[in-house]
Amino acid sequence: MSTVSNTVTVTLQPNWPQIYRDETITVRCKIQGGGDTEWTYEWEKNSYNKPPSRNEYRINRATESDSGDYRCRGRKDYSLTQWSNVIRLTVSCKLDVFYQLSENCQTELYTEERRSLSDVRSREVETLSGSITS
Repeated sequence: MSTVSNTVTVTLQPNWPQIYRDETITVRCKIQGGGDTEWTYEWEKNSYNKPPSRNEYRINRATESDSGDYRCRGRKDYSLTQWSNVIRLTVSCKLDVFYQLSENCQTELYTEERRSLSDVRSREVETLSGSITS
């Protein structure tokens, strides 16, 4: 496999500073001087490879788990481009017009708080049972 010198760039659509949950986002890969030839695109998110695909990586109904660093490269016959620049995607919960978290975000935060509280309680029980047997 040989490396070609074509410059690869990755862009985010929409190119807003803040992306919110449930929005649709498209990450695009462009190979400069790629011509009309057929490329297969490889995507990486947070250093994990995604299956080869088209030059667009589309995320429907974004969630916080879609946040991360994305990059791409092209593959054609026995040639590969260098990896593109990294673009950081951050997906956040929406605030409503009264600056309150949307219902989905509240439910998720409440679940996380309950899970944290449950962990604290189980540790307290372990500590208490350990001191009783000592």
